[in-house]
Amino acid sequence: MLARMVLPKEVLDHFIIVKIEYVDTKTYDEPEMHIHFDENMNVELLSDSHFESKGFIAPVEVTDFPIRDHKVVLVLNTERLPYLE
Repeated sequence: MLARMVLPKEVLDHFIIVKIEYVDTKTYDEPEMHIHFDENMNVELLSDSHFESKGFIAPVEVTDFPIRDHKVVLVLNTERLPYLE
């Protein structure tokens, strides 16, 4: 419930939170919060024989997302779904 108040709705509609970690950096006095997400598999694609999950591609990091003046990095893992012929 708290996540829905703080994070963008679109992120929580398509991703699930899998890990939250604090990372020390040399540029800030306080550690950065890294929130890791995995993409929800689209239900329609699960039943489509033309698509097959091949794991995740390299994560995308959204670095411009402060929460209450704290540096937060959103780490988004998306699935690789090649089209099979």
